[in-house]
Amino acid sequence: MSHKKKGSRKPHKRNKRFLGERVFVWFYFILIILAAILFFRELLFEPSRMLFGTDMVGAGGVQLREYAVKSLKQFGEFPLWMNLLYSGVPYLANLNVALYPTTLLYFIFPIENAIGFGFFLNFILAGLFMYLFARSQKLSVFSSAFAGVSYMFTGVLVSAMYGGHDARMICIIFFPLTMYFLEKGFEKKNLFYFLLMGASMGLALLGAHVQMAYFSGLAVFAYFVYKLVLEIIRKRGFASIAKLILFAGLGGLFALVLGAVQVLPTINMLQYMVRGEGVTGYKYASSWAMPWQEVLSLLNPNFVGTLGNYWGTNYFKLHSEYLGMFPIFFAIVALFFYRKKLRWFWLGLGGFALLFSLGAATPVHRLAYYIIPM
Repeated sequence: MSHKKKGSRKPHKRNKRFLGERVFVWFYFILIILAAILFFRELLFEPSRMLFGTDMVGAGGVQLREYAVKSLKQFGEFPLWMNLLYSGVPYLANLNVALYPTTLLYFIFPIENAIGFGFFLNFILAGLFMYLFARSQKLSVFSSAFAGVSYMFTGVLVSAMYGGHDARMICIIFFPLTMYFLEKGFEKKNLFYFLLMGASMGLALLGAHVQMAYFSGLAVFAYFVYKLVLEIIRKRGFASIAKLILFAGLGGLFALVLGAVQVLPTINMLQYMVRGEGVTGYKYASSWAMPWQEVLSLLNPNFVGTLGNYWGTNYFKLHSEYLGMFPIFFAIVALFFYRKKLRWFWLGLGGFALLFSLGAATPVHRLAYYIIPM
């Protein structure tokens, strides 16, 4: 009798915990929407305003997007060539976010408002996707919520708006979602989650920042190898390991198929760009590395100054590397109190990424240049 009572309580407790987390998730989702509305309040409530972006205003970003909308409305065709810039430029190969889903907003709202609304929606997605990934890492709902909000307001993401660099923002927001589906794929051993992983990577490719999408893909691959090694250590059977490799490969293939419409024209155009005119080699590859002074900008956003007050050696500085004091503090705390071995993977990946970003200042970038296809 006591056995039945004990067994009957367990599902009740699990259901109560599940319902409690669902309520928290909805509360968190509403919270990040309100935070985004507060942050974008002038854009959302004053139709005469548009979100400033140097590439949008001065580099033809608005004109490129408006051109595609007019072409689709007038001719029912997507443009492959734009004759309004210089003597004409390729459209898709010129890397713009014309194929990313928020483009649909351009057909509903005036283009100058719709671009800002796209940033607004991506901002919310960043907080939601990071929350999901943090939960998949077995963090508590409160820790996951903190991770999500911190990710939304990290300097790298927020400063992307000044340059009008929504392509960079798209890669940043889809990285945690890709990792979330990869984690779920290993947990459930289900092809469906690996295909969702591929869909997330494909959407990042459609964001049209091929370089960041490539480096994100390398990080995803590193995490896949780490998880696969754990499966081998746990002595999973050969069939199970082979199935995971096959599923991950299909997910990666799906990503390439989804993003091919953006990537292939860009690859074809390389022969007509500076990279196709012999401007290659390690010196060129490391010429846009992060200066060592800016490492301290991870802690202090104004250490090297900003815009007109910038005193660093970066050729072109419109963004911030600032991560936030609290995220860095809790990351250090996690190294000592988060007992799972996973923390060493993230420490290693973060350390490698930092050293790689410094370019020729460390041997890491040079080794990666000759080993990793770039």
